[in-house]
Amino acid sequence: MPKAPETETLTIGTSSAALGGFTPSFYVFDSMGAAFDIGNPGEPSCGIWGAPLANGGCYDAAKGNSYAAGDYTLILAQSGNTPNGNLGDGFSQDSTPD
Repeated sequence: MPKAPETETLTIGTSSAALGGFTPSFYVFDSMGAAFDIGNPGEPSCGIWGAPLANGGCYDAAKGNSYAAGDYTLILAQSGNTPNGNLGDGFSQDSTPD
C-alpha cells in the first residue's frame, strides 16, 4: 500500500508593518512555480500576533497551514504587489518605481 505524503504545519508571520515599515504580503509557490497559498495583512485578527503591536495597527501578514513534504518558494512582497500568475511571470508592480 502506498504511503501517504507526510505533512508539516508551517506558521509564517511578519512584523515589518508593526515596526513602522511596509505592509507585507507573502506568496507560497510549489515546486512547479504555481502560486497556491497567500498571506495577506488584515484587520481585525492581527495575524499570528493576536493584538496590535507598536504602531497600533494589524497590517502584518500571517498564515499557518499544513504542507505536504516537498520544495516550496516563499516570496515576501509589499501588499498589493500580486503575482502575475506563476512564479516566472513576475509580479504586478515589477518595473514600478516607489
